[in-house]
Amino acid sequence: MTERRDLLKGLRLLLLCVLLTACYFIVDEIEGQDLVGVWVEDREDCENELSGCAWLEFTEDGHFKATNIPSDYFGYFPFSSNAKFDASGVWEIELSSDPLGNHKINLRFDPVPLMNYPVYNDTLYVVGKKGGFNLFAWHGDPSNRIDFIKLSEEGEAN
Repeated sequence: MTERRDLLKGLRLLLLCVLLTACYFIVDEIEGQDLVGVWVEDREDCENELSGCAWLEFTEDGHFKATNIPSDYFGYFPFSSNAKFDASGVWEIELSSDPLGNHKINLRFDPVPLMNYPVYNDTLYVVGKKGGFNLFAWHGDPSNRIDFIKLSEEGEAN
């Protein structure tokens, strides 16, 4: 009987820890101004040099430019694995009504008529806290993801 009580106490403590951890990863609310700027792939070799790194630039007018974006995560083109592409389009924020859900950044890629590429929609997800959140996209399994961090105005990763 004592073992069962100890197990229940342990499970309650574990549940509390999981809930507190989940609260850290929830962004209360984001606004367009929070996104405006350059977001670079979160890799050590991308901190000071954008060349060869995936990055997105969001503008105040709701447009974006994407450079070196891996098709594995965005699937815009029917390329082979590990292919990268440049694109542009428009973005909008979709706030989650689920308190444990991730807010989304909906991306609508422009068509590329010369290459016969159609309009394409995709999503970035928001994780972290206001003033310190990241964006990510995933492929197949949520643990297989690419993260983006915002560069400061001085060009350094936040």
